[in-house]
Amino acid sequence: MVGDGFAADLKLTIGGAANTRSVRTLANGDPVTVTGTLTSSALGLPITLEGTFDPKNQTVTFRGSSPKGEISFSGKLESGVITGPPATTPFGPVPFVLLRELLEVRVYCGETAAPARGLVSAFTFGDRAGAAYALAGGPRDVLITGTSRGGEISVEGNGARVAGTARSGTLTGTLTAPNGSVGAFTATEGRCATLVGALLDGGAEGGAEGGAEGGVDAGPPSAPEKVLTAAAPGPGLIALANGTLYYAINHTYFSQKLEVGSVKTDGTGAAAVMPVNDPLTEPRQSAQGLTAANGRVYVLGPSDPPGGSPLLYSMPAGGGAFTTLPLQGSPSFRDFTQSLASDARGLYRGECSSSTNSVRGYDFTGASQGALTGLVSSCLVVSDGTTVFASTGTGLIRLANTISSDTSSPSSLQIAAADTYQVNGRNSLIYGLAVDATHVYWSSMNNGEKLGAIFRKAKDGAGAPEKLTADVGGFIRGSLAVDDTFVWFTLLQTQGQTGATGTLMRIAKTARGGAAQSVAPATTISVVSDGTYTYFASGNDLMKVRK
Repeated sequence: MVGDGFAADLKLTIGGAANTRSVRTLANGDPVTVTGTLTSSALGLPITLEGTFDPKNQTVTFRGSSPKGEISFSGKLESGVITGPPATTPFGPVPFVLLRELLEVRVYCGETAAPARGLVSAFTFGDRAGAAYALAGGPRDVLITGTSRGGEISVEGNGARVAGTARSGTLTGTLTAPNGSVGAFTATEGRCATLVGALLDGGAEGGAEGGAEGGVDAGPPSAPEKVLTAAAPGPGLIALANGTLYYAINHTYFSQKLEVGSVKTDGTGAAAVMPVNDPLTEPRQSAQGLTAANGRVYVLGPSDPPGGSPLLYSMPAGGGAFTTLPLQGSPSFRDFTQSLASDARGLYRGECSSSTNSVRGYDFTGASQGALTGLVSSCLVVSDGTTVFASTGTGLIRLANTISSDTSSPSSLQIAAADTYQVNGRNSLIYGLAVDATHVYWSSMNNGEKLGAIFRKAKDGAGAPEKLTADVGGFIRGSLAVDDTFVWFTLLQTQGQTGATGTLMRIAKTARGGAAQSVAPATTISVVSDGTYTYFASGNDLMKVRK
């Protein structure tokens, strides 16, 4: 016990010896400042702690911050135990007891089996216990009131119960869900590093790092269905609007042909929107971008003639004569990548080449509505209706869809630097973008090693990028599609002017370093979703698969 003229160590251990923090306290001395960063696997929270221990008055104060909110505790050391009122936490008041000599928290994490399938984390400190769990497809719940005696733990709350026996670093037990279903589990301390991310993120819907393929309880994908067989060499770029799919035939760059068709998502109403054009007349290049908005279809071609301005072709969604809309701001050398996106306000183009890199906005007549220039390799753009996200060679940027050249420096618009989404330790390029109500998603490719991965980040730029997949061998190219559960993308094994071979893949949106799930053969890089089905191309066929 700390007393006059006596020195002692206070130790705090969270989840194993590697996270121990110690401070020597001296009686009748000045208050000792305690600082450190602890990752508490118990609640899945990295907690930055700071506080004081006053050996003369035997009082302790801890303050902590975590991604979920503030934590604070004030107590007094008596008879070798620090006690006080419940700690204030993001989950409400939590009983808080610190043993003077050693507080050792044991944490066990695992996956529960059907019918109550999901993730579970149980933790003990002294004779107290708590738990966190998330059923597949459901939110996380934290249970803070429980007991731990002789290795037997029991935690109950909100109609749920976690119970089991801990032996030699392994907890074997059951999770009883509020609906009465029971899931058995074997949880270990070693699994916490991989499973706690999914619990922290608010659910088990997407699985966890190292978890089941495609995410916890992803289940096998549905069988693909054919929508229609298109003209050879098959669909390339795909767009979706108002229950109709629009597709550009995947003619090669050197064919100088452009052809656009449409079909309803149920396979009816197939029509030619822009019949194949004679190579000697406009348009004279293959499609580089495709979108449907404002009752029209817009197709982006690289340039006409090569080295000149890029051309935007506009035609009624139901087919008819096309209008050529010259676009402003073009480099003199046209061997580059560009993309086209739209929202209710207008059109957006990203371009990158050896001489000019920019994000440009247009109204539906092709008139310029602003530009952001001076970027490094701004190839891809996507809009959520008010905000445009664009890839650059140095990172991901966000700007208002009113796109202005008067915007402050491009670096101030960055929400994810390239070194925050590396693949196998190397800065990598973005090859696909998608957005939903809360996050922006992208694929990152390490071309030198032919490795790619899928990342996401909150649209407001908060927090660090989250890596959804493990590194995947092959080429992750082209668009991404998102629904309420999955991110869909194409993984190519071969690519080139004469065609490609690959696989449609999916990964749960809340996965962390998970194994992407193979869905069906795919031969092009364009993927779209209406929330129920995902649409893609395989050979000459336009296909769909239910999520």
